Amino acid sequence: MPVRDGGPFLADAVSSILGQTFSDRELIVVDDHSQDRAVHALPRQDTRLKLVQSQGRGVSAAFNTGMEHAAGRFLARMDADDIAFPARIENQLAYLQSNPAVEICGACVEIFADHPVAGGNRRYQQWLNNCRTPERIRRELYIESPIPNPTAFFRRAALETLGGYADPAWPEDYDLFLRADAAGMKMGKPETILLRWREHGSR
Repeated sequence: MPVRDGGPFLADAVSSILGQTFSDRELIVVDDHSQDRAVHALPRQDTRLKLVQSQGRGVSAAFNTGMEHAAGRFLARMDADDIAFPARIENQLAYLQSNPAVEICGACVEIFADHPVAGGNRRYQQWLNNCRTPERIRRELYIESPIPNPTAFFRRAALETLGGYADPAWPEDYDLFLRADAAGMKMGKPETILLRWREHGSR
């Protein structure tokens, strides 16, 4: 979980991962030079939570720092302002185990905000949640990224093959998924909504 100035959203995001139904996990929160105190206010008594300082600057460097500290064969991406449903990791892991040809697993999302979410965001959510099979994701990849970045769940070996996230002049997640597609990697999603994706002014 890369974070820079997580503010009032960080605690709920962290709690949603520590409260997952899948117990064999660690949460690595990578502080990207925050100026607020949100990271320091996180509960230190939970041994599954590790706090590390980013070795570079920016979200890509922060995620890649976390990857270097991670012990698992699977890596889940999480943003510091979203909320994962309790069975997110369990469902995504089961999906990859049931689909051995898929290297990257996304998830369906519920977009939410302090105000009613309607119009374009609702249509965007519907499109995202209908892009689930590897075939449809590949077909629609050049419309927009069909994998919401905070839902990305990787086989570690695949992510290492790609060299992690790059830091291009365009969105780092879209760049990663385009490179994955170019490398012949398949991407897919289970049907269940597994993440509440927060829409706010500083997202």
